[in-house]
Amino acid sequence: MELINTKRENGKVIKEYSRDGKTISATVVEWEDIPLSNETEPTIYEKILIENQYQTALIEMQTMGGM
Repeated sequence: MELINTKRENGKVIKEYSRDGKTISATVVEWEDIPLSNETEPTIYEKILIENQYQTALIEMQTMGGM
């Protein structure tokens, strides 16, 4: 998994990672005063969040016939 972008939208920090040739976005922070971080390795919390979002997206794609 590789961090490709960090951005702020609607007061939330969004980190985008690349995995299996796909871009995965994860909302990781909800506070305006925490600075953006472009660390290459996600924290364990971010890894769990990203994995959950990735698995949910795969399930949704399978149930809608997208795979």
